[in-house]
Amino acid sequence: MSSKTGASQHLSAAREAAASLRGPIAGLFGYATERTWANIHKAEAALLRLLPPEELAWWGNDILARAEMHLPPSDPRRIKLKERLGSDGKLNAGDRYLAISVLQAANIADQLEKARVRSFRNIITITTAVLTLIALTLGVIGLADPTLIKLCFNDPQTGPACPIGSRPVKWDILIVELMGLSAAALVGAIGLRLIYGTSTPFTLPIVLAFLKLPAGAISAVIGLLLIQGRFIPGLSNLDTSAQILGWAAVFGAAQQAITRLVDAQGQKILSSVGDPAPEPPTASPVKVTT
Repeated sequence: MSSKTGASQHLSAAREAAASLRGPIAGLFGYATERTWANIHKAEAALLRLLPPEELAWWGNDILARAEMHLPPSDPRRIKLKERLGSDGKLNAGDRYLAISVLQAANIADQLEKARVRSFRNIITITTAVLTLIALTLGVIGLADPTLIKLCFNDPQTGPACPIGSRPVKWDILIVELMGLSAAALVGAIGLRLIYGTSTPFTLPIVLAFLKLPAGAISAVIGLLLIQGRFIPGLSNLDTSAQILGWAAVFGAAQQAITRLVDAQGQKILSSVGDPAPEPPTASPVKVTT
């Protein structure tokens, strides 16, 4: 099969894969995306085999720039290509297959970087869905039986206090979750100043922001239960509904202590896209004394 025929077939396969990029499942797992880019990269390599020498010469700096973006500095193909380009940056016809090898390696590294971002995004998406399901389940339990999970307190001096009124009602858990969710959203909005945009098509910062909402709702309920169980020193009884809802907001905002670690990991993964892996540290020579 000639390079021209191979390039045409790879482009056709890329168009077919791109046409199948429909629905949430395709976007979640990324099989069609991987297939699309793999065929585009193969077509690009096939076209490099067909370029006449006078056009090939101007591809040297572009291929080297892609290699420097995705391949580590110690990669022998990257080093050799930089040496062969010289000061003028022109690619000789004799180095055609070296350039193709470097281009293919850089493209593979690029795909692996994006696959890591997609995998992390999928983990956060599934975690958010599970937390949302838990929060909804707690709300349904409260609607079905408000006495099953009571978020009420009974101070000997002021009497009973619940999130709404002085006795358990079916909206107690939902209003507590709403306060926790609202506080988490506010803290998340403040934290947006530390989040940078991304050139990857995975909207990871948005996914990380959505994680905070169900986490805040659940944290509010669990926090009030911990106060009831006297697990928090200095807190035993809350006197009014306002105090209960206020502490629900505090616990909802407190989810930031956990999710900020996830934010840091997400930012680290985003920063690694287009940034070659760092060189492993070299061991210092051991001095042997006699």
